[in-house]
Parts: sequence; structure tokens; C-alpha cells
Amino acid sequence: MQHGTDVLKWVKLSLISFALVALVGVMMRIKIGWSFPWLDQKQLQHAHSHFAFAGWITQTLLLLIATRVWPGQPEAAQRKMRRILLYNWVCALGMLISFAMQGYAAVSISCSTLSIVVFLWAAVYLFRWMRLATPHPAFGWLRAALWFGLLSTVGTAALSYMMASHQITQHNYLAAVYWYLHFQYNGWFFFGGMALFSWWLSDLTTIPPIPAVARHLLVWSCLPAFGLSVLWMHIPRPLYVLVIVASIAQVAGWGLILIHVHKYRFLPQLPAQEMLKLLLICISIAVSIKLLLQLASVIPAVSKLAFGFRPIVVAYLHLVLLAIISLFLMTYLYGKQLLCQHKMVPKALLLLLAGIGINELTLGIQGIASLQYIAIPYTKELLLFASLLMLGAIVWLVVIQCQKSSATQQYL
Repeated sequence: MQHGTDVLKWVKLSLISFALVALVGVMMRIKIGWSFPWLDQKQLQHAHSHFAFAGWITQTLLLLIATRVWPGQPEAAQRKMRRILLYNWVCALGMLISFAMQGYAAVSISCSTLSIVVFLWAAVYLFRWMRLATPHPAFGWLRAALWFGLLSTVGTAALSYMMASHQITQHNYLAAVYWYLHFQYNGWFFFGGMALFSWWLSDLTTIPPIPAVARHLLVWSCLPAFGLSVLWMHIPRPLYVLVIVASIAQVAGWGLILIHVHKYRFLPQLPAQEMLKLLLICISIAVSIKLLLQLASVIPAVSKLAFGFRPIVVAYLHLVLLAIISLFLMTYLYGKQLLCQHKMVPKALLLLLAGIGINELTLGIQGIASLQYIAIPYTKELLLFASLLMLGAIVWLVVIQCQKSSATQQYL
């Protein structure tokens, strides 16, 4: 691929962003369990989430999509995408600093607004590129991802307005937050990842595209599935039935994808890298658990329990953002040789997987125990240990990438 060195520089920046997310996560864990006088926990949480979404996940998704766009494009078009990546990261860094220092204030709201403008610019750029490019099965996934990403900004805009005007009600605030979260991680993040996976399948010429019916089931169920996030609002019965149908459709669509990749033996066709196959299996299990949990949450008693206990909500969010989205991005970087081919990389990825696993297991046990109001000992210590493992693994990968990037020759 052309401009391989340039791509590797952007990969380093993404890994550094991931390390910053993990570092702030460690700081939050310390503040929860021990005395840590600097910085406000709520402000730190806002900084952590906004930078994780924009500076790590969105930044890396756009970068990896760009690696599919750049070949064959004129230099002017490539420069435009590089400017989008740069401006997105600058806005994300601005949110990280301003939210940590001020919370919702003029600077943080401005950075958040500018990041929406940059995403709109990226969406227009990619829509235009797809219209002119040779059609590809990944385009259907990518179009859905971009539309859902744009739809999520409605929640951000509403939230910024409420914070700036000080006109906040509990229901409106939560509805805006869950709207943003749902269409980010179930929309832009998930379908952006599926677009990359579709391109990955097309690189193996023996595997046909994912059946369109699977994509349609997942895409058209995403909008009504927002109801899963606001079941506490006691939505009307017809909408409740639609939410149940959407939950079933999501499980069916994902099941068709699993059947497809198994039928055409996707894993056996990958290079003989056991770590790569282990990561993909773990991601598949995590997505399956997520969708089954969503299906179970349509039961009113289960929904009430899930929304009533914060550890369960935190466990679910980490399942999606760490065990599915972040792990997939790292797996794609590794599988497409955008991470340096160094003997220590699999060990660092295994350490990252262990940290994510311990984090999810601890949060899951804590959530289940909280239903019976049982306190599990050493939970804070285990969660801090998991956070430190993840931070250590990511920093290790950053160091390897900075030292050994010249050894990587193949990028796609």
C-alpha cells in the first residue's frame, strides 16, 4: 500500500490514544477506592468517555477505513483524509483536557461541537468516495455506520444544550445520554467494525460476502433497539413489541454471520497465528453474550434489575467498548499487519486480553452480587489490577510500535 510509513505513524497515534484512555481509567479506579485528591471524578469520567469514543475508537475506525480509501486516490484526496484525522484527534485531545479540568463548560462544549463537525466532514467525504468507487459489499455496512454516527450526534447536541442552558431534567438527560451511547456503540462503532470485517473477508477470495439479509436484520433493528436503553420510561405497548422484535432480529442477524464465517472456514484460512484466532473467537463470544443479554432485558423484571444496579450497567458498557469494539480494532490492526510483526506483540495482546477478561469477570460478579446486596471483597483491587494490566499491555505495544515499525512491510 502507498504511504505505508504515514499509516504507521497514525497507528502509533491511535495506540497512544488507547494508552491515554487506559491511563485515565487507572486514575478513576484509584479515585474510587483510595484517596486521590486531584481532579473531580465526574469530570474525569466525562474526559475518559469522550476521549475513548473520539480519540481512540472513532479515530482508529476512520484511520482503518482510510487505508481502504487511499489506494488509487490522488494525493489531494489523501491529504483531505489526513486533515480529517488530525482535526478529529485535536478535538478529542481538547475534550480530554477540558472535561478533566472543567467538566461541561465553554471549552469542552466547543471541542465536542467541533468534533461533530469533523465527523460530518468525514461522513460527506466517505459518502462521496463510495458513490464514485467500485461497489463493494463493505459499503452497505459503512453507509449504515456513518448514518448511525450522524444520528448519535443528536444526543450530543441535546446534552450540550441542556448543560449550557442549565435546563436539565433527569429523564431528558438520561434519554440524551443513552441515545448518544446507543447509536455510537451499536451503530457507528459496530457497523464500522463490520465494514472492516467485510473488507477483511473480501481479501480471502474463497469467502463470499456476508449475506445481505444478515446486514438488513442488524441495520433495520438498530433504530427500534434504542428502546432497550429506555425501557425504564415505560414505553407504549406497540413500541415495546417492536423492541422485542428488534432484539430477536439482532440475534438472528448475528447468527447468520457466525454460520457464514464457519461455513466458509474463515479462521482456518487465516495465517498460522493462534493469537489472532483466539482474539476473534473471544470477540465472537462477547458479541453473542451482548446480544443475548439485550434479548433477556426485554423481560421487565430483568430490565428493572439491570438499570437499577450501576455495576451491571458498567459491566455491560465495558463488555461492548472493551471486549468487542476495542479488542476488534486491535485484532484488525494485528491481523492486517498494521501492528509490527514482532515476537512480543502476541504476548502484549494476550496481556491485554487477560486485563479485559479480569475486568469483565470482576464487574460481572460484582453486578450479580449486587442484586442480592452482597459485597464482594477485593473488588476495587481486582479492577485496579485489571486496569493496570491493560495499561501495561497498551504501553508495551506503543513501545514496540515505535521501536520496530520499520520492520513492517505489508499493510493490507
